[in-house]
Amino acid sequence: MYCRAVGSMLGRITKLKDCKVVGSAGSDAKVAFLKELGFDEAFNYKTVSSLEEALKKASPEGYDCFFENVGGPFSTVALQQMKNFGRIAVCGSISVYNDTTPQTGPYPI
Repeated sequence: MYCRAVGSMLGRITKLKDCKVVGSAGSDAKVAFLKELGFDEAFNYKTVSSLEEALKKASPEGYDCFFENVGGPFSTVALQQMKNFGRIAVCGSISVYNDTTPQTGPYPI
């Protein structure tokens, strides 16, 4: 989840339920903020060499739940790392909101 109002609030609520929370943000300052909020793992998606490796390192066994708020390539990588019978909540797809050309189909999985 990105370090914005929805993602940061969802992360806090999820921590109250004693779940492991992994988040991403677009700056080191925002990553530090996620850590202050109690996120177990957080990384800067703009500086990691591989989004796939960053997510795998944060949760090597995969993910039980995924909150979709980003879309695009982030979704593809997250879907590939879901555990069997994992759950996905879709809220948005902010990465494509400003695209001038509509997507012609899903990213390859």
